[in-house]
Amino acid sequence: MLPCLLALRDAFPRVTPEVLSMPVRGANAAIAADRLDLALYYHPGSDARVRVERLGTITSSVYCGRGHPLFRKRRVTRAELLAHPFSAPPADESGAAMDDWPAQVPRLVALTVGAVATNVEVARSGKLLAVLPDAAAAQFVRAGALRRIDGRIVPPTSVFAAYAPDTDGQPYFAALLAALRQRFPG
Repeated sequence: MLPCLLALRDAFPRVTPEVLSMPVRGANAAIAADRLDLALYYHPGSDARVRVERLGTITSSVYCGRGHPLFRKRRVTRAELLAHPFSAPPADESGAAMDDWPAQVPRLVALTVGAVATNVEVARSGKLLAVLPDAAAAQFVRAGALRRIDGRIVPPTSVFAAYAPDTDGQPYFAALLAALRQRFPG
């Protein structure tokens, strides 16, 4: 999302984007009340006052940093992986894991962190494992600061955009939505 917001600022310098984190219900209410233009979700919920569009999918994997015991291990079994604690985002309003961790696979969550960037830093610390979007982790993997441990546990995640039905007529909004549509594969 960040590259799209920065491009928006270049094209519309008088627009000041604000990135917030809030529950789906709260974001949908803010959109309906014209206090928020756009929300991105993994689980869209439903609200008749809000238009929801599936943008595409992202993939996520389990990562750890240099100091973690699994960082240098060649092969990691699922049992070994699950023996280590995780940093994870809070559950959504329905109780589902916000990182799309499968409910049928129990894991030990030792820290709850809502922001992806903060979970990247927690994983980089080597103290805990974290499920991270592969796109968010890629630069740190290339730099040797993170290692992808497992990419099979977490299924690909759909990403949805929610906005008011009449918002898409605004030029800055149309540009942002078009950029987001191009960013997400599938």
